[in-house]
Amino acid sequence: MIFLLVHLALRAAPALAGDFDTKHIFGFTEGTDINAPDEREAEFVTTAHVLKRGGGRYRAVEQQATAEGALTQALGYELTVHGAAVDARGVTGLDALRRVEFSGLSAEPKFVVLARETAPFGLAFSIEPEWSRIDATSGRRAQGFSAGMRLMADAALGERLYAGANLIYEPEWRREAGAPLAKGALFGATGGLTWRFADRLALGGEVEGYAATESLGLAAPVGTAVYVGPTFFVRLASNLFCAGAWSVQVAGRPAAGRLDDYNGAEFSRHKARLTVSVAF
Repeated sequence: MIFLLVHLALRAAPALAGDFDTKHIFGFTEGTDINAPDEREAEFVTTAHVLKRGGGRYRAVEQQATAEGALTQALGYELTVHGAAVDARGVTGLDALRRVEFSGLSAEPKFVVLARETAPFGLAFSIEPEWSRIDATSGRRAQGFSAGMRLMADAALGERLYAGANLIYEPEWRREAGAPLAKGALFGATGGLTWRFADRLALGGEVEGYAATESLGLAAPVGTAVYVGPTFFVRLASNLFCAGAWSVQVAGRPAAGRLDDYNGAEFSRHKARLTVSVAF
């Protein structure tokens, strides 16, 4: 499927023609670009997590349907409906269950501090308040609220090469039925490079590092993980694109343990993302 998309993109646009939108070209790392004020998009994002430590079967998929636009040249927004599907069997620390449900709502304003068109690099900041009713990892019912914050930077390093980096902080509060309020946070730093082969096609790779805690700060750490993997971006038509990423955890450390090949207690071994967007 990916090879077919690449073939179609190369046939449709063999030459380069100016700049292009960087938001989705780095995979799990987000670029700084936003829509023009007169542009609207419908995005469908599928994110999958597969395999945890302890044997058994583990698959968790989040489906997002997003309405995206911009109020000004420097202020974009996203309104998202979330769904979750979790299939866990024989995994240490998780209940055996299979669940597919509506899982929550979120809104994400994005502020462009420096635009790449007028500055040496792009710089943007976003915050995403999200209400959830399903724990995305375990699949258990839990009322939750998070406020993911992301600082983004990117730049065009010549005509074909693009670089992007993110800093991430996501505090979360969650309560399961009959249990006290739990809180935690995810810290992350990601970066990617993408080579633009043609107007409609870009291929690249990224590296991601994450640390999870059971506090809103750096206290009470529960583990770290490092991922690497390839990315792609294909524009199929002037108003339609497809982008994707696959990452494998190459190193991780549980809260009380040594550096290992991966941390399968707090993080999945593999994760993948596919984005399809239609502009109108």
